[in-house]
Amino acid sequence: MDSDSIISSALDIYADESTVKDEFNRILTIKTDDTKIQEVLHNLFYDVLNVEFNLWLWVRNMCKYGDFYLHLEIAEKFGVYNVTPLSVYDMVREEGMDPQNPSYVCFRIDPMVIAAGGIV
Repeated sequence: MDSDSIISSALDIYADESTVKDEFNRILTIKTDDTKIQEVLHNLFYDVLNVEFNLWLWVRNMCKYGDFYLHLEIAEKFGVYNVTPLSVYDMVREEGMDPQNPSYVCFRIDPMVIAAGGIV
């Protein structure tokens, strides 16, 4: 898909327009009255996820593939401490797993990716 210059340019434009900075030079604005929540979310988005650098590519890939997945590494004591983007080809869609909720859909990392030494 990226080999077509028009489609590639369109994907670039989507990503550019989705990551425009505001008048305070921020891509993402966190609005809350609770300063603790403000600090935690600012740390997550700017220090851990590094949206200033990563968001453009994440948006572009989401538009290109229709989905986008992030593997969050989470520690009980520290919360989210690392993030790894996953290819849509590494994911498996599971349906009909819950008889109580037939419309339940779940996405999991493909077991073949783990067996091949991928994300653990």
